[in-house]
Amino acid sequence: MNPHTGELAELSRDEQRAGFERLPRDLQAMAREKMRRFEQMARAETESFVAEPPKVNLLSRSPLALWAKKKRKAKIAAASRRRNRR
Repeated sequence: MNPHTGELAELSRDEQRAGFERLPRDLQAMAREKMRRFEQMARAETESFVAEPPKVNLLSRSPLALWAKKKRKAKIAAASRRRNRR
Protein backbone atom coordinates (compact mmCIF):
# COMPACT_ATOMS: atom_id res chain seq x y z
CA MET A 1 0.00 0.00 0.00
CA ASN A 2 1.15 3.49 -0.73
CA PRO A 3 0.64 5.38 2.56
CA HIS A 4 0.57 8.76 0.81
CA THR A 5 -2.09 8.02 -1.81
CA GLY A 6 -3.93 5.06 -0.29
CA GLU A 7 -3.37 3.01 -3.46
CA LEU A 8 -3.39 -0.75 -2.98
CA ALA A 9 -1.26 -3.16 -5.01
CA GLU A 10 -0.43 -6.82 -4.61
CA LEU A 11 3.34 -7.23 -4.46
CA SER A 12 5.11 -10.52 -4.90
CA ARG A 13 7.53 -11.65 -2.21
CA ASP A 14 10.65 -10.00 -3.73
CA GLU A 15 8.99 -7.12 -5.55
CA GLN A 16 9.75 -3.52 -4.58
CA ARG A 17 7.76 -0.57 -5.94
CA ALA A 18 8.54 3.07 -5.35
CA GLY A 19 6.29 4.58 -2.69
CA PHE A 20 4.73 1.26 -1.66
CA GLU A 21 5.24 -0.44 1.68
CA ARG A 22 4.22 -3.88 2.83
CA LEU A 23 1.32 -4.12 5.22
CA PRO A 24 1.61 -6.04 8.49
CA ARG A 25 0.18 -9.56 8.39
CA ASP A 26 -2.96 -8.62 10.33
CA LEU A 27 -3.89 -5.97 7.74
CA GLN A 28 -3.03 -7.98 4.62
CA ALA A 29 -6.29 -9.94 4.74
CA MET A 30 -8.29 -6.72 4.94
CA ALA A 31 -6.42 -5.26 1.96
CA ARG A 32 -6.96 -8.44 -0.10
CA GLU A 33 -10.69 -8.29 0.66
CA LYS A 34 -10.86 -4.66 -0.45
CA MET A 35 -9.03 -5.54 -3.68
CA ARG A 36 -11.36 -8.51 -4.28
CA ARG A 37 -14.42 -6.27 -3.88
CA PHE A 38 -12.88 -3.76 -6.27
CA GLU A 39 -12.39 -6.50 -8.88
CA GLN A 40 -16.00 -7.62 -8.49
CA MET A 41 -17.20 -4.06 -8.98
CA ALA A 42 -15.01 -3.71 -12.06
CA ARG A 43 -16.51 -6.86 -13.60
CA ALA A 44 -20.08 -5.77 -12.83
CA GLU A 45 -19.76 -2.26 -14.27
CA THR A 46 -17.67 -2.76 -17.39
CA GLU A 47 -18.81 0.26 -19.46
CA SER A 48 -19.09 2.94 -16.78
CA PHE A 49 -16.20 1.76 -14.61
CA VAL A 50 -12.99 3.82 -14.71
CA ALA A 51 -9.88 1.65 -14.53
CA GLU A 52 -8.18 3.09 -11.42
CA PRO A 53 -6.24 1.09 -8.87
CA PRO A 54 -8.13 0.27 -5.68
CA LYS A 55 -7.65 2.90 -2.99
CA VAL A 56 -8.20 3.28 0.73
CA ASN A 57 -9.95 6.41 1.96
CA LEU A 58 -7.19 8.02 4.01
CA LEU A 59 -9.67 10.25 5.85
CA SER A 60 -11.55 7.31 7.34
CA ARG A 61 -10.82 5.61 10.64
CA SER A 62 -10.33 2.15 9.15
CA PRO A 63 -7.31 0.10 10.28
CA LEU A 64 -5.70 0.51 6.84
CA ALA A 65 -6.09 4.30 6.95
CA LEU A 66 -4.72 4.46 10.50
CA TRP A 67 -1.68 2.39 9.48
CA ALA A 68 -1.03 4.77 6.57
CA LYS A 69 -1.38 7.79 8.86
CA LYS A 70 1.15 6.31 11.28
CA LYS A 71 3.62 5.72 8.41
CA ARG A 72 3.23 9.28 7.11
CA LYS A 73 3.73 10.76 10.59
CA ALA A 74 6.81 8.59 11.21
CA LYS A 75 8.41 9.83 8.00
CA ILE A 76 7.74 13.48 8.92
CA ALA A 77 9.06 12.93 12.45
CA ALA A 78 12.25 11.31 11.16
CA ALA A 79 12.89 14.25 8.84
CA SER A 80 12.29 16.66 11.72
CA ARG A 81 14.77 14.80 13.94
CA ARG A 82 17.39 14.95 11.18
CA ARG A 83 16.90 18.72 10.78
CA ASN A 84 17.07 19.33 14.53
CA ARG A 85 20.36 17.42 14.95
CA ARG A 86 22.30 20.00 12.94
